[in-house]
Amino acid sequence: AIATLPVRDPAWSLALRWLAEREPPPPASLTVVHGDFRVGNLLVAPDGLRAVLDWEFAHLGDPHEDLAWPMVRDWRFECDALRVGGVGHPEDLYAGYRDAGGGAVDPRAVAWWEVCGNLRWSVICHTQAARHLSGADPSVELASLGRKSAEITWEMLNLMKALT
Repeated sequence: AIATLPVRDPAWSLALRWLAEREPPPPASLTVVHGDFRVGNLLVAPDGLRAVLDWEFAHLGDPHEDLAWPMVRDWRFECDALRVGGVGHPEDLYAGYRDAGGGAVDPRAVAWWEVCGNLRWSVICHTQAARHLSGADPSVELASLGRKSAEITWEMLNLMKALT
């Protein structure tokens, strides 16, 4: 998707190099990964989780991907102190994952996937804004995503700096 965009963001190139240099080893076994695991895709009732929605991005992969995706900046909805979807902390997510039978969590692998997730979302934001700007799909929502890309890129750069 990056090659087809009219935008050439040097931060994306930097992130791709950073990710290539630090790719974690493959997981011991592949699992079903939701691919869009975040608060917006959870159906929660007073007595607990009722359903996980929107499985169209599901695939076999590294479970750390799903642990990192809700930490992508945009899913915090300006509650940055609560890094997991604006509602929780990574340590609590990891503990819940382990307690539910998910096994050990490698925080370095989650951090790698978090950088990857912010890059992915930044590119998606630009892609969606391009749909609006081209006139193919005029939409205030799509237009606003172009601005969000800058916030996500800033987060990605700060993460890479902190992890280097």
